[in-house]
Amino acid sequence: MPATTVNSLPNELLLSVFESVYGLEDSSSAYSTLLSTAQVCRRWGSAAAKVLLSNVEITRREDALRLIQLLESSASTTADERDQPYVESLTVGLGGCNEPQLLDDQLFLRLLSLTPRIRKLNILHQNSLPCLPTQLPSLPFLSYVTIAPAGGAPAAMAETTLIQQLPSSVRFLNLPATERTRFVEPAKAACPPAFQLYGLECQDFPSPSTNWVLGNSGESLQSISAVYFSKLAAAAESHPNIRSVRVLGRLSNQAAKEGFSKFERLERVEIRDLSAQPALLDTLPSTARYIRFWATPLAGKLTQLVASGRFPDLKTVVWDHFTPAMKGPAAERMGAVMQQMKNKLQEVCDLHGVRLKMAERKDGGLRAGLGKDHAYEASFHDSCFQFKNESVPSTSSITSLSKLPSRVLRHMQCDQVQIGPHFNAISPVMDGVPGKWPAIWEDVFEGHGQWLESTLPTLKVDAVVGMKIPGSFPL
Repeated sequence: MPATTVNSLPNELLLSVFESVYGLEDSSSAYSTLLSTAQVCRRWGSAAAKVLLSNVEITRREDALRLIQLLESSASTTADERDQPYVESLTVGLGGCNEPQLLDDQLFLRLLSLTPRIRKLNILHQNSLPCLPTQLPSLPFLSYVTIAPAGGAPAAMAETTLIQQLPSSVRFLNLPATERTRFVEPAKAACPPAFQLYGLECQDFPSPSTNWVLGNSGESLQSISAVYFSKLAAAAESHPNIRSVRVLGRLSNQAAKEGFSKFERLERVEIRDLSAQPALLDTLPSTARYIRFWATPLAGKLTQLVASGRFPDLKTVVWDHFTPAMKGPAAERMGAVMQQMKNKLQEVCDLHGVRLKMAERKDGGLRAGLGKDHAYEASFHDSCFQFKNESVPSTSSITSLSKLPSRVLRHMQCDQVQIGPHFNAISPVMDGVPGKWPAIWEDVFEGHGQWLESTLPTLKVDAVVGMKIPGSFPL
């Protein structure tokens, strides 16, 4: 029996190996690794090209033109569509007339016309109307969209026109910006976007703009994440199928009083509000399967509820705990109490078959100890499609990743493009004040700021396009 070598691996397995590079390294390092891998031979070059082009992060005009040329040439020279590289995930940085080095709306539209099979689109824009297109090409597979201002003075209608043009296939929408960037004109208010969302992530909920965005998503919405919730009961009544509520900042007094009792299908809840009281957990329905919290007083109450069998389907508990750095007898007593609470919660969770994950919060207790549970997140998103009897999109592992748009931000910084304070405040390279990223930006772009803080200073501006590799496609 001949020995198995790398060269004997089928193309599908070789492609899977190259895709896994993205899961092990940050995106810029992954680009460098795959570019080096592509130099080995023609077969590896073709496989690496497909992976490199499946997840594109681009902001510079000249790079976009090279990419467009590459996509046009590969489409005309490759007979078998299965062998053509195509973009599944696209992150772009858009600028207005004052940022000529960035992509403008026309170049962005041209790029979109060549990437009809994208499933994930991240747009970082300079918050001006001229840089955002008013009409999008057909994108029938687009499911995940993030629209985020990267800097500049806010334009009240910079995002609403683009949101209204999104295709009906969009199911998850992230809008990590304040309300002033999404003023909804009266004429548009009566004409909400065509899509039916499964998940929305935003700054404030509910608000006039979220009411407009969700105009056709009353029955479909299953997940809502927001920094500030002013109401909970009204959200449950307007969207009876919500299965996940994530409080990334705090609850209003009214929302805290209302609690979660009206969410009859609630499976996941995350509460980062440090002022949350134990009574809030009493309002959770018995359907809860995943509970994550920050406030120490909630630990004792949750221990009681789990011990009583209140949540028969509970599978996971995550506690982002924090013990202030103090010295002396008082600090020792506090540490002993905290340890006792952890031990008790662990004992109860073990007894009821619940997985407990604990992590110390960072930066004085202001930042989560753990990032998102990617496996749970991917599973939950798939279940949202299944819940509505819609086929789960067939995607590669690339599409499920949502690392920070490091290359786009790095290029903007190197080109001295104005970057908003939400990005300026996270990197020692920029202003030396790490750990101040607003909650919504931490969550949408993941890593809770730490990944970019540690990586951005050492990233290389390594252009992906414009480089020759020995394969079917000249990168």
